[in-house]
Amino acid sequence: RSKKLSPEEQEAETRKKEALKFLECRAQQDREDQERRRKEDVLRKQEEEARKKQLDDLATESARKRREMDREREERDSMEKLKAEQHRRAQVEEEEAALEQEEDALLRDKAQQAAARARPACAPPSPV
Repeated sequence: RSKKLSPEEQEAETRKKEALKFLECRAQQDREDQERRRKEDVLRKQEEEARKKQLDDLATESARKRREMDREREERDSMEKLKAEQHRRAQVEEEEAALEQEEDALLRDKAQQAAARARPACAPPSPV
């Protein structure tokens, strides 16, 4: 039952087909745009996650290095304190030894003086 269309009806049919093609093309473009945006979003999120992980890794490494430097500084400070304490002890020991030597010398002097007083005075030999 194909009846012959008038020129106006043919024109209307042609416009209708062109409009349908335009809408189909537009719908395809919209689907492609939507897919492209979805892929861009996925990539952007992956890049953000990678950057965030990189920053977290840097912060973790920085904190580890800071702890290591703090520990090394504490070890150095501890060694310096130990050396200073050893030096102070050596000085005290030297001072104590010097005092003991002085004390011993004083005691010897006193002992010699006491011994000299206890001895009877020797008279010079008398001439014959």
